[in-house]
Amino acid sequence: MPDLLRRSTQMGPQLKGYSIVLITTVLAACANTAKEESAVAKNDAVEDYIVAAELPEVDVMRTTDQLGHKVITDRYIILSDRKNNHLITFTRRCRELRETVVTADIRHDKNRLRARFDTYRGCPIGTMYEINAGQAKELLDLSDNDGK
Repeated sequence: MPDLLRRSTQMGPQLKGYSIVLITTVLAACANTAKEESAVAKNDAVEDYIVAAELPEVDVMRTTDQLGHKVITDRYIILSDRKNNHLITFTRRCRELRETVVTADIRHDKNRLRARFDTYRGCPIGTMYEINAGQAKELLDLSDNDGK
């Protein structure tokens, strides 16, 4: 009987440890769910903007200068050279945009960027839309991180 008593007292600290781990995991999952819902809402807002503004879809973007990008979400960026702005839609979430090491692009022509065939920062491009500076600003306002 003393052995059984010793085992029951040893279970108490282990049970507390498991409870703390379980509570921490649940809280972390709730925080990630809120972030994911925010990203989904932003993606939906950009999709709605594309439809409402009737943005013209293009298959090719001429690239004469160095390109710069501004991230809207993990699925959408605004790609710019000195003259033109384009809204780029990726076929998947592009986590490589936030990495410091740049992934090489796959391009079939050095002066053109093609939808469905080329990549930007290693992410496959799905569609491209031609936008002006005002539309670019509106899209960036949609991605504003709740006033941050």
